[in-house]
This record gives sequence, structure tokens and C-alpha cells, in this order.
Amino acid sequence: MYQMRKLWCAPYLEGRCFLGLSSNQRSESLNSVLHTHLEGKMSLFEMLEHYERCLASRRINEALHDVEALQSVPFTEENASPLEKHAATVFTPSVFKMVLWSIDAVSKCQIREILDGSEDSTYVVSKQERMDKKFGVRIEEQGGLLHRVSCSCRKLECAGTPCSHIFYILGILKQTILPSCCVPTRWTMNAKCAYTPTRKNQMYDYSVSLQRYRELRNCSHAASFKACHSDEDYHRLIMLLQAQHHGKQSSFEQADSKESTNAQHNNIRFGPLMPHSEKVDKVLDPVHVPGRGAPKKRLQAKTKKSRSQNICGYCKNPGHNRRKC
Repeated sequence: MYQMRKLWCAPYLEGRCFLGLSSNQRSESLNSVLHTHLEGKMSLFEMLEHYERCLASRRINEALHDVEALQSVPFTEENASPLEKHAATVFTPSVFKMVLWSIDAVSKCQIREILDGSEDSTYVVSKQERMDKKFGVRIEEQGGLLHRVSCSCRKLECAGTPCSHIFYILGILKQTILPSCCVPTRWTMNAKCAYTPTRKNQMYDYSVSLQRYRELRNCSHAASFKACHSDEDYHRLIMLLQAQHHGKQSSFEQADSKESTNAQHNNIRFGPLMPHSEKVDKVLDPVHVPGRGAPKKRLQAKTKKSRSQNICGYCKNPGHNRRKC
């Protein structure tokens, strides 16, 4: 059955696009990066910081590839075909390398038979090194214009790029532009038009209250530094701050002040909330659950007790023995 997998795998993969991926290596590599320097004793915020740090390098590489794709065009020879020049301007540079491999294989193709129909035509194509293997390229036209192209090798449906058989038939038909059915949107320069140009996480976005708190804190630091050099400015600033702190408050503000005083007595840190945590009452770190079995070697080294120092038998001082006393 495994040797005949090319026959029975095709029906299960029909209608599904995997973008050329044949294994879960990409997801496993990302998991290995995230698991690096990840410990079970991390708090929730430390884990999110580690997650953002790992994705920062991926975002930078993606931005560099976007700049290269939008501001440059892959090199093509002067005697290149019009289809190759058009593919260089439509596809991204990384995808154009795969398309170029199909364009180079056009020289090995050869027509075996042409089957004309009422609305479509089928061209039977084979390669020179394997004339016994035949592929059918179906061409559909509407109103004298090319409407749809498909090949029995199914590369266009599986990988999303035209095969060498399609390029060969389009060259015979003297087409200068690739039809829209041969250019999936996900492989083109306009694939990211639906996304915002600036994409980032909202982990470090500040709410309105936090921005006000930061501005007041910076101003109070500068005012306190100036007031500490003069007795008159010092007493004036102290009276102003005390009047602001002990002024009349509403019922909600009085309740908040009571909670803040209780938090001060209980040594709990408080302050302005982040925008994504304003609607949440309290988010605590996950409970640390020790794993089964013996701890890892690096944890064993931390839990081991330090060796006791030698004590001299004569002077009773640590650090040496009777021979070195």
C-alpha cells in the first residue's frame, strides 16, 4: 500500500491546499523556539514577555522580506519569455524561484496529441526522458479569451504554482500574461492588502489612565527636584499635594482609597491597569504543579545543599584542616 501511495493519497488530498508543506516541521520548529528558556516557575507576565521576545525576530525577518519583495524585482535574462517576465513582477521572490524551476523544465516538454472539443481543448504533453507518461492540459475559452487552465499533474491545485506543462502550452498559444487562474492571490505582492501595514501585539499599549499617570509622575519628579532646594517651594508643594490627597472625594473614589490603603497594609502593588485588563477583576499566575518523576539535573543542582566547610581540630576555625593549620 505504501508503494502505491501516489494512487490512494490523491483522492484524500483533493480540494485541500497545504502550500507545499508535507510535514509539521514548521510548527515543531516554532514550538522548539518557544520552549527554549521556558521554565515552569515563570509567572504569567514573564511567560508573555518570553513569547513576545521569541516572535520579535520572526516579525523582523518578515518585515525585511516584505521590503525586499516590494522594492525589488527578481532578475531575468534579456531573452526570457514574456511569461517569465510577467511572473517575476506578479509572484513574490521566494515563490518566483519555484516558478522558475517549472519554466526551465519547459524545454523538456513535447506535445503528443491535441483533442479539440466544443468549448475546451486538451493538449496531451509528455517529457522527453519519459515519453510513456502523459499529462493532459485542459484549456477553456469564453468569447475567444482564455478562461481556465488545468493540468492532470495537479501541481497547480496542490502547490499553487503553474507546472511546466501549463507554461509549455501557454507558450504555444503565444500568451504574454499568465491567466488569473494560474496566479493565486496568496503568492502575489497583494496578499497582505487585507492586513494593516503595522501589526503588533497590544501587550505594551497603555490605557488613558496609565498615560495620565506617567505624565503626572514625570512632572512630579521634576517639580520635587526643584522644590527640594528651597524651604518655601518645599512647603508649598507639600501643602498642594496634601490638599489634593485629602480633598473631597466621591463615594467611588472613597471606596478606591479604602482598597488602596488596605493594599498598602498588605504589601500589594497597585496602579493603573493595562487596556486589556481593565474589565478583569484579578488575574493571578498559574499554580505551579511539580512534574512527575525525578527533577531535571539543572533543578537538582539548585536544590542540593552546599557542602559544609572543613573545621580545624586545633583552632576550631573553618576553611582548613589540622595538617594545614
